[in-house]
Amino acid sequence: MTVDPATGTGADLAAVERLQRRYGDVVTRRAWSELADLFEPTCPIHLDLRGGRTVDLVGAGDLATMLTGALERFELFVFTILNSTVEVDHGGAREAIGRVYIRELRQDRDGVWSEAVGVYRDRYRHDGRCWRYAARDYATIARTSRTDVTYEVFEVPT
Repeated sequence: MTVDPATGTGADLAAVERLQRRYGDVVTRRAWSELADLFEPTCPIHLDLRGGRTVDLVGAGDLATMLTGALERFELFVFTILNSTVEVDHGGAREAIGRVYIRELRQDRDGVWSEAVGVYRDRYRHDGRCWRYAARDYATIARTSRTDVTYEVFEVPT
């Protein structure tokens, strides 16, 4: 797969990158109702959280339910994209693949700070209207928890 802006794939590349960033924004804001617009209804989602913990989900509804419970303990949760790649294929299928390296900065309700670093390996598909996640595969790369870290936390503007 190649990206050639002269054939129009530059616009597709930008659209997939916006999808990646929108996911990060939705998760940071915990705006679960907005996830449905980002995923195909039958999108398989596999999460390898390490330590023998894996989760398999289907679609935005399953993901929203899982994330709601997983993030409930955090007073602060910020999802950031560290780096990403996208390769668009216009071979009639209007599909793309990509990797997104992420960092989560978190503070639980007891004041304990933690971070996670991971990578998503994604498939994207254009549904005739927009690009959406067709499949996600996540793996945790590193995780830390610190009680001796202090950040001054301010309210995040909406």
